[in-house]
Amino acid sequence: MSGDSLAAAIGERTTSEGPAAPKLHPSRLRRSRLASNPMAGLSLNTARGRLIHDTAARLLVGVADPNNPLTISDCLALAELRVRADELRRDPASDGNLIVKLEGLIDRRMRRLGLDRKREPAGPTLGQILRGADVRAP
Repeated sequence: MSGDSLAAAIGERTTSEGPAAPKLHPSRLRRSRLASNPMAGLSLNTARGRLIHDTAARLLVGVADPNNPLTISDCLALAELRVRADELRRDPASDGNLIVKLEGLIDRRMRRLGLDRKREPAGPTLGQILRGADVRAP
């Protein structure tokens, strides 16, 4: 078996610069729906599932690459942790140390995703616009 046929057998593509990364999933039919879209595993029929979905969707707005399935699954795990921490916080019989540990885990996950940094505003704030309007109007 020659090297070219071996590369074709494992699905390796070649480019003008050299061999590219092998295709992990040669066919769309062999791909997992959950691996492609981790949000598909949520049950939106329950209030908890809808809360996790909404929290994860809001977290995805702040990440650098919201289309990456790994980033989506990290945001989904962070949303599940947040919902669980809120549930434990509302339960009077829950252990306070467990809640503190869970909050620490949530903070570390947020730092890993880069959600702890504040973003620069895209344009002028409403206060700046109104101050500019006062200056223009005599």
